[in-house]
Amino acid sequence: MRLRTILVMLVAQLGGLCFAQAATTQSAGAQPNALGIIVGPDTTRLTGPLLPDGSVDYVAAINAIESRGVTPRNNAACILLRLTDAGMNQPPYIRRRIDTLKLIGAQIHPADEIAWQPWPGFANPTPTDDPQSPTYVDRFSQAETRPWSGKDMPDLTAWLTSNDAALAVAQAASQRSRFWLPIVMVPGDNASLPLNGDVSLWRGLAQALCIRGMSRLHERDTSGALQDLLTLQRLGSLIGQSPELLVALTGSGMESLACQASWTLLGDSRIPAAALRRWSADLTAMTPIPVPPTGIVRRAHFDALHMVQVLAAVETAEMLKHMSAADLQAAMAAAAKASIPVLDWNRILRLVNSIYDDLEKDRSALPAARRAAEEQAVDDRIKQFEQLVEAGPRLPSQWLLPQPGETSNAYSDRVGANILMMQLPSFRHLAETFRQCDQRVDWTAKVGMALAIYRLDHGEYPVSLDALVPAYLPRLPDNTSAYPIGYERRGPAYVIRYVKVYDAREQAQLAEMHRDYEYSDIIIATDEQ
Repeated sequence: MRLRTILVMLVAQLGGLCFAQAATTQSAGAQPNALGIIVGPDTTRLTGPLLPDGSVDYVAAINAIESRGVTPRNNAACILLRLTDAGMNQPPYIRRRIDTLKLIGAQIHPADEIAWQPWPGFANPTPTDDPQSPTYVDRFSQAETRPWSGKDMPDLTAWLTSNDAALAVAQAASQRSRFWLPIVMVPGDNASLPLNGDVSLWRGLAQALCIRGMSRLHERDTSGALQDLLTLQRLGSLIGQSPELLVALTGSGMESLACQASWTLLGDSRIPAAALRRWSADLTAMTPIPVPPTGIVRRAHFDALHMVQVLAAVETAEMLKHMSAADLQAAMAAAAKASIPVLDWNRILRLVNSIYDDLEKDRSALPAARRAAEEQAVDDRIKQFEQLVEAGPRLPSQWLLPQPGETSNAYSDRVGANILMMQLPSFRHLAETFRQCDQRVDWTAKVGMALAIYRLDHGEYPVSLDALVPAYLPRLPDNTSAYPIGYERRGPAYVIRYVKVYDAREQAQLAEMHRDYEYSDIIIATDEQ
C-alpha cells in the first residue's frame, strides 16, 4: 500500500512525464506491454502465444512444448484416466478432468470409467484377530515384498479381486511409450492437474501390483509374478518422465517399489534362467528417468516466469483502480526520477532466466571434477538468494514492498530472489534421487539377474562380483553415483549398496536400529525382505 500511495501522490504532483520504468532495461526497438514487460528471449524467454494484455500465455506454450510427439495412441494417460475414485467427484476436479481429456484427445465416456477401490484397512488399521496379530497396515506393507497366502489374508485377496479391472488398465497403460498430462487452469483456481487424487490412486495401483505379484509367487505362478512387477516397472518409468515434480517423484517411487519386490523374485531359485534373461532384457529396454531432470527444471523455469507476470498483472490492476494507464506511466517515471524504488519486472525476469539457465545446463559430458565444481557454483549462488530472502521480510504482502534505503535494482533483486525461492526445489537432491533410482533398476536388471543365474549354476552366490564377468555379464554396469558400491555375500543372500561414511550421530542412530547402513543406500538386497 505504501508504494501505491506514493505513486498516487506523485501523479497528482508530477503528472505528464513519460513512462521510464522499462526504458532503463529494454533493448533498442523493443516496446513494453501493458504490464511494463518487454516480451523477448532474454526476459520472457518465450515470445508467444500472447494474451490480450500482451503477456505470454505460458500455460498454452508449456502444453505445446511438452506434448510434442504425444498422441492419443501412445499416451499412457489416455488409459490411466479411465480410473476414478470417490475423491475425484469434486466440481474443480471434474472441470479439470473434462478439459484434460479434451487436450490429450482421450474419449472416455462414463461407462468406460473404472472405480478404484482403496484398501479398507487404511481407514481401519486395527488388529484383525488378537492383540498379537499384525495390524492391517503392517500386513499390507509386508505383502508388497514378501510372498503371502490368500488363506492367511483373505481380505487382501478380496481387495485385489475388486480391483481386477483397474489392474488390467495398468497393464494396458504400461504398453504405451509416452506419458503426458497438460496443465489445466480452472478460472478462480490456480491448481492444475494432476490433483493428489490421481497420484494417490497411482500409488495404490503400484502397491496392488506388488501385492498380487507376491501372491502369485507364493502360488508358484512365477510368470504371473514377473509380469506384475514388469508392468509396475514400465508404468513407473513412464510416469517418471513427467515434467510435473510430484508426478515424476511418484513414478520414481513406483520403480523403487518394483525393485524391492523384484529382489524377492531374484532370491527365488524356482525361476528358470530363460525367464530371468527375458525379464532382464525387458527392464533394460525401458527408458530411464532423465538425469538431470530437464523437463522438471524447464517446467519450474516457466512457472517462475509465469509468476512474475502474474504479480506484475496484479500490481498493475490494483494501481489502475486509482489512476488511468497514462497516469500510471507518469507516476512510475516520476518515482524513478525521484529515486523512489520501483520494481523492474524485466530485471526480475532476467534474474530468473540466469539461475534456471545454470540449472538446465547439460553437464553429463563434463569430467567429474568440472561437473562437481559447476554444480557447486550453482548451489552457492542459490544459497546467496536464500540468504537474501532470509534477511528480509517473509510474507508476500511485506516483501513486495521496498525496504528503507533500497535502490530499484536491490528492490527488484530481492523480490526476484523471493520468487525463485518459492519455485525452486532442490534440483541437485532431485537429480541424485532419480540417478539412484535409475541405477537401482539397471543393477537389478543386470547384476541381480546375473547373480540369480550364477546361483542356479553353482548353488550359491559368488564371493565377488568379478566372478560374473565375462560368463554372466560382459562387464559390470557403470557407477553413476558419487559413492563407491560394495557387495557382500551373507550366507544364502547378499546385499549391494552404496558405501558411505557416517558421522557419530548417524552411527548412533543406525546402532539403535541394529544396522550398519541406511536402507536408502541399498541397490539390491535379497536379505532385506
